[in-house]
Amino acid sequence: MAYTNYLDSTFVTQTQNQTVPNAFYLGSLSSGVLEVTTTTGALSVNAPLTSLGNITVATGSLPVGLTSSTYQELAIGAANTVLTVNSGGTAIAWSALPGSTAHKGTALLTGTFPTTSSETTFTISDTNVTSSSIIIISFDTTVGASPPVQANVLPYTIGTKSAGVSFQVTFSGIIASAFTISYIIVG
Repeated sequence: MAYTNYLDSTFVTQTQNQTVPNAFYLGSLSSGVLEVTTTTGALSVNAPLTSLGNITVATGSLPVGLTSSTYQELAIGAANTVLTVNSGGTAIAWSALPGSTAHKGTALLTGTFPTTSSETTFTISDTNVTSSSIIIISFDTTVGASPPVQANVLPYTIGTKSAGVSFQVTFSGIIASAFTISYIIVG
C-alpha cells in the first residue's frame, strides 16, 4: 500500500484550525451561496444571489425580479387566478382565470310552438347574466323532453341580455314540444 502524505493535501474546515495544515476554512467567505469552480475546486461566494437570502417568501409566493439584483415577493394568488403579464410586457400579476365567473343553469321551455319553419323566442330568467355575458346552450336530454329535431341540433341566437335579470334565446325551425336546455353564462 502506498503511503500518501496528508500534509500535501488541502482540507476544507468550517472554522480556522491551526492543527490542520493547508486548510481552507469556510468562515473566511462572506455570506451567500457557495460556488465551486469545476476545474480547480476553488470555493467562492456567488455575490449576485446573496440578495435572495434577504427575502422572506411565504409558502406559495414567488420571488420576482425588479432589476438584475433586486427582488420582491409576489404573494400567492387567490383561487381561480393565473399568472399573467401586463400589456406592456413589464410586470407579472395574478388575474382571474378565464371563465372563472361561469354559471350553469337549466330551463324547461314550454309554450305554443310553430308547426312550420319559424323562429321561437324564450326569455330565460337568470340573475347571473350581464350585458357582456357569453351564453352557451346545449340540450339536456335527461330532464323533460328533448327537442324533436334530428340529432338534437336546433340553431339558436342569443338576443337581449338584461343584466341581473334575464336573457333571450331564439330558436330557428320547427319545435313540436316542450324541452329542456342547459346553459352556461360566462362573464
